[in-house]
Amino acid sequence: MAAAVITSQNEYQSDFIRDNPTVADPVIQLLKIQSKFLSLDIKYQQELWDLERKHFQKCQELFDSRASILNGEVISPPGALSYAAAAGATLFDAVPRGPQRNQQQPKASTNSDAVGLPHFWLQAMKNNPLIGDWVDEKDEPALSYLKDIRIVHFEGNQPDLDPTADSGNFEVTHPPADSNTCGFKLVFDFKPNPFFTNESLTKEFLYEREMNGDDIYCDLKYLKATGCKIAWKEGKDLTAMVFGSIESPDDLDFQSFFDFFGTTSWEDEEEEEDDEEEDEEEGEEGEQGDDADESNSDEGDDDDSDDPLDWDFELGEEFKDKFIPYAIHWYTGEARFFEDDFSEDEANEGDGDGESA
Repeated sequence: MAAAVITSQNEYQSDFIRDNPTVADPVIQLLKIQSKFLSLDIKYQQELWDLERKHFQKCQELFDSRASILNGEVISPPGALSYAAAAGATLFDAVPRGPQRNQQQPKASTNSDAVGLPHFWLQAMKNNPLIGDWVDEKDEPALSYLKDIRIVHFEGNQPDLDPTADSGNFEVTHPPADSNTCGFKLVFDFKPNPFFTNESLTKEFLYEREMNGDDIYCDLKYLKATGCKIAWKEGKDLTAMVFGSIESPDDLDFQSFFDFFGTTSWEDEEEEEDDEEEDEEEGEEGEQGDDADESNSDEGDDDDSDDPLDWDFELGEEFKDKFIPYAIHWYTGEARFFEDDFSEDEANEGDGDGESA
């Protein structure tokens, strides 16, 4: 995709030149130079994205080997615990929490020569601070059926569809051929389970670069996070709102990791902002005085990070950049020591757990 050169002036630049005629000529020349730099910078960013895509393609064989080990598809050394035996153990008995000393090893199985790590992805997800916050206790049995989590990069400005995925399980977003878009898809592969019939659940992430001249950096912006339809089995929908005791709001259970497979978009945020502006206008008409002004001021101080689209991309990028490539370190818990917000108290707590195991 060729990088476009932005030659038109935006409103701010035009106003500056009009209000400062004595420096107009050199400023215009400098803006032209800046436009050429921006074109080179955009090309550089596109080449970085292509390089990342090619890098993950080269790594895919390694990730496939990892999946084979996790799912017991390789021959184990003599005396190793079989995948079938380990998978039959109690969910949390089979999931270690970080390094544990003097742990008694289960007896070796004679029924199978396949070795694996049951509930690998569930445990790794729970050990990641960002992802773990999204995993509710009720989600864990379903997530224990995860076989693999994969990344599919979109090539150029069109989605590079995964030929192994079941296209009936998800929506496919095709950006316009002339748009400045790129993105990736997360694929969650599941074993047959009692919760839903999908073999894979997917989430696509599209970025768009605005080329209208208003953005002096032309950085990629979040455009849309497209989820999939989960074919829940009867009575197994984990995203359904569950009401507990009405005596306490804390008993209302709203969150499920599987809400992540919904769809959010930049257009949704625009509509939400328009609705908020209409509500503010109605509030201003119905309220007078300092109390109304203070209320409106508080509403305007909301952090943009509260937008659902930002949440989706933050979680999607965490999976792509930090979780999937380093999954074994999240499973063992080692990766937690490299988090910026990891405290010494947590480290000492982890050491204590290991000694008591």
